[in-house]
Amino acid sequence: MFDRLLGFRTIQRQVEEKLVQLSFIPSKYFEALYVESSTKITCHTCDICEVEEVTVRAELLRLMKQGEVDTKVELEKFQLFERINSVSVKSKEIRVLMNQYFEELEKKNYDQLVRFLKEASYAGKLMHYSVKGLYNDYDTALERVEELIAVSKKLIGNLVSFRFYDQDDDGTLDYSFEGPEVLIGNAIRDSLQGMIFVGEKVAHIVQTFSYNHKVVEVDEEKLLEKAEKEEKKKKKREQRKSKREKSKKKKE
Repeated sequence: MFDRLLGFRTIQRQVEEKLVQLSFIPSKYFEALYVESSTKITCHTCDICEVEEVTVRAELLRLMKQGEVDTKVELEKFQLFERINSVSVKSKEIRVLMNQYFEELEKKNYDQLVRFLKEASYAGKLMHYSVKGLYNDYDTALERVEELIAVSKKLIGNLVSFRFYDQDDDGTLDYSFEGPEVLIGNAIRDSLQGMIFVGEKVAHIVQTFSYNHKVVEVDEEKLLEKAEKEEKKKKKREQRKSKREKSKKKKE
């Protein structure tokens, strides 16, 4: 029983660590993409982040399949994982588009998109802190979620204004579904919207399970402590039994 409980607890800790690690990748990726786009020099940190995302995602799926705890909690964690992973997937699309349309973009528009990448990196950090707070401090998690949503919505609003910008100064708003500014702007917007979804899921988990999580943790500690005591008693009984058997053999 002790080994079983300890095994479940270990898996849950590993899941938490990997979720936090996965949540930090988009911020690092946006920062690296900002450097790559502003310098026009390939940034290998982007490649490293892409490999890390694949590795961590695979490890998380493996761990989640091993978990045998409350179904509702596990379902929420898996949905959180899906939302974080979605942000990473959409972020990689931005890099492809930036490289693909680099020569077609006007310099002022390209520079503005680069600034958006820098701001998206900050939003990514807030997303990471909200997920991290989920396992450290619920109040901090909710504060970061609130800030994340505010920052992301403001940036999305700026992206909308940028995409509908009157570029030729003819008094009419320019918009083409195939325009590179629109395609890249939409990709950044989708990533930010994904971050908002992550924040909303974090807030939902805190509000729904915050009390239960605390109770579960206390109950788990008690169960582990009880199981550990039983394990020690079992070993002592086995030791006494072994001594009696040895003593009996000597007498014979």
